[in-house]
Amino acid sequence: MAKVLERRVVVCAAVFLLVAGACSGGDNQPAASSASRAATASSAAPRTDPGQLSAGDPSQAGYTPTGPLVADNGFRPETDGFAFENYGKAPEGQPPRTNLTAAEMRKLFGDAVCADASSGKCDLVPMAQQWMEQSNKGTDGGHCQGFSVLSGLMWKKVEQASTFGADTTPQLTVDGNNSLQSEIAYAFMFQTLDAYNAAIVKGTPNDILDKLLQVLKPDNPDSYTIGIYKPGFQGGHAVTPYAVEDAGNGIFNVLIYDNNFPKVTRAIKIDRNANTWSYDAATNPSNPSELYQGDATTKTIDVEPTSPGIGPQPCPFCGNLTTPSGGGQSVAKGSVAQTKGNLDLVYLDGSDVDHAHLLITDEAGHRLGYVNDQFVNEIPGAQAQFTKADQDWSESIEPDYYVPDGGKYSVTVDGTALDEADDTEVGIIGPAFDLFFDNLQMQPGEKASILMTPNIENVAFSSTADESPQIELGISDAVDYAFTLGGVKVPAGSAINLALPISSGHLTLSNAPAGSYNLSLDRFDEQGELNFKHDGVTLDSGDTATLQYGPWSAKDQSIALDVTHDGAQSTQTLNNQA
Repeated sequence: MAKVLERRVVVCAAVFLLVAGACSGGDNQPAASSASRAATASSAAPRTDPGQLSAGDPSQAGYTPTGPLVADNGFRPETDGFAFENYGKAPEGQPPRTNLTAAEMRKLFGDAVCADASSGKCDLVPMAQQWMEQSNKGTDGGHCQGFSVLSGLMWKKVEQASTFGADTTPQLTVDGNNSLQSEIAYAFMFQTLDAYNAAIVKGTPNDILDKLLQVLKPDNPDSYTIGIYKPGFQGGHAVTPYAVEDAGNGIFNVLIYDNNFPKVTRAIKIDRNANTWSYDAATNPSNPSELYQGDATTKTIDVEPTSPGIGPQPCPFCGNLTTPSGGGQSVAKGSVAQTKGNLDLVYLDGSDVDHAHLLITDEAGHRLGYVNDQFVNEIPGAQAQFTKADQDWSESIEPDYYVPDGGKYSVTVDGTALDEADDTEVGIIGPAFDLFFDNLQMQPGEKASILMTPNIENVAFSSTADESPQIELGISDAVDYAFTLGGVKVPAGSAINLALPISSGHLTLSNAPAGSYNLSLDRFDEQGELNFKHDGVTLDSGDTATLQYGPWSAKDQSIALDVTHDGAQSTQTLNNQA
């Protein structure tokens, strides 16, 4: 497939701040001695304006400061960064990279993600499984945030390089090192955490410079990431700042470890007089250079402390709510409480450069997403997250959208601007449910629509072109369930309707297109996981079918399917083919 399937995440540009028990982490040095050290940090190339470095020329991949360092926390790319460069999806023919597993999900969110934590296992609840899978897809374009965050954690000794097979960070190798790959993915996900995002410092380039001058000190126990974005936040990248050079005449160069350029010093130029910033952020030395820049109005550069993301975080999708949808503080099943003001995540996976856009509309007609290629956010309390992940700055990835839980929404998948057909996935994850449409073959000009009521009690899917989606649904209650339905084409202009009320014990398919359906069901509780599968469920056009899954609790037990055809009801007995 020519185009890389990519989730929502933006290019990585982060500077991190980590928590450690002592003032000395990594190779912290006083500013006076580190100034001379920085001068030899990269190859002895002539002094070059860091805002105009050419990544296509390997001799210009590094920057040598000559002015005084007015801030310096002691981190250095060659001694504290990774020796391998930022990576995305493994090239064809090579073993796939390992990303998040249940272990990293548990590290991120605690036991709340586990259906059976008390048994010592961790089978993920359906919402956590879906969140993990779509998040892992988001790393296909790069892991820059993970590189920045994790190198800082290792520098501050919050994480140990020895855990992953070497004495120091630069000695680590990534090929075949599954545990390190998973840990980079774990650190990548910091950018999705509420506490981490709440601590991000935003503002003008001068505001960012002032913050860096304040925090880049040897005795600061935290580490930082700098996030940089294209205009309109269409792409993003994460890098690690460690020092600031005063180049004179109001010019300051922020020395960084850019994980696309291992073991060399690079620099972001800030012009205090003009209140602007610039950086040649080409993704690796073999790619053409590309200058990124901003001013006091763009707000396209930020400073991100690492420490708020450390430790289990509130889980926004772990289900079993104790308050009504959309209301106040609620509690998840595990040891970590859910966040207040529950939000539902809506996301699109498609090509990283030519994909459909999402437009979410609430009952009042407020919109979130793209209208004629222009981003809008009119829904009260809604958010869009432009994530940092990129290995290739040509990407323009769809953001993640968050809307208040408990509402009725229409989600339009708009292929108007597509240049060619794109394999597309659309998902919605709430505190106690998840919904996923896979295998959408979006055509130029096509529009698909998903209508849903709270907690997927009713869902309708339609499109202006024929589609054969694989539909996945999950709910979390005292027992957790995940369903997959596939095998049938939804003709253009028609709709398929599903209803999965929480605690009801039944899944209903109505207005069914004629065909042979394939059904699977996974059940999770403290005793573990049970699986059910039955292919070849035949329905006629317009039938209503209700799966009575509630009584099912043993692998060899059958499940009743009530089918209504032309007003007459009959019951089929589905045996487990798993």
